[in-house]
Amino acid sequence: MLLNRAETYLKLGWYLSASHDVQEARRIGAIADESLNRKAVMREIRAKYGMCLYEDVVHIAKEHPEDSECKLWLSKAIKRIAEKTRGKYDWAALFREGRGNTKKLDVAEFQGPVEIREREGQPGVLGVFVTRDVKIGELLV
Repeated sequence: MLLNRAETYLKLGWYLSASHDVQEARRIGAIADESLNRKAVMREIRAKYGMCLYEDVVHIAKEHPEDSECKLWLSKAIKRIAEKTRGKYDWAALFREGRGNTKKLDVAEFQGPVEIREREGQPGVLGVFVTRDVKIGELLV
């Protein structure tokens, strides 16, 4: 029951609710056999991926190295981590994917070496500041 509802939540894009249902199914012992355990693992991976918790996806997928679908999700999560941390994108692939009927590109959000914070000595006045030295032409997002 909970795993089925988790699948429904995934299709709706309600990733936190899906993750909660998988964890609750495990807690109450509703996962009785290997096929249900695999469903739980895959739904947890998809929920964590949907919430952009790529490090969690890597951790879960590495616990199931023999599963081909886990390997696929592991590869995708590693790519998203590179995008998120280093701003490393495959621009040609994104262009090709964007030309199709895709509603949303599968890409991580990169936050460059900038932050928004109050200016020193001026409470309530916000500014955009770099967090480290930047090179000419570096992407600031």
